[in-house]
Amino acid sequence: MHVPPESDIIILDYTVNDIDEPEGNVMDNQVRRPFERLIRKLLNYPRRPAVLLLHAYTWFRVVPFSGAFWTSCERDFHEFAMYYKLPEVSVKASCWKLMDEDAKRKDALGSLEAALRINGGAPSS
Repeated sequence: MHVPPESDIIILDYTVNDIDEPEGNVMDNQVRRPFERLIRKLLNYPRRPAVLLLHAYTWFRVVPFSGAFWTSCERDFHEFAMYYKLPEVSVKASCWKLMDEDAKRKDALGSLEAALRINGGAPSS
């Protein structure tokens, strides 16, 4: 771990390290146990730093399909935030609608470009 012990604030992004579907107990596995140990270690630093959980969002993860809103461990990690009274920032909550609108716009543009190529550059009526 490369966090100086004299830190005053620590932004912790661990969401991208999580596995898609943990087996068994969703809070007791090879990814989440070390995450909780890390939280405890950071909270016990000498200066008692503020620890903020940042939940990144992997838009292009293909399980179950690209852009699916629910494909992250953010809900589960929220339990850690509540238990340890940590603030959280969610990239998904703040950006998902914009990313989804942009993806739909790009799909529409891609369809238009394909139609223009098929029709020799002239839109069909």
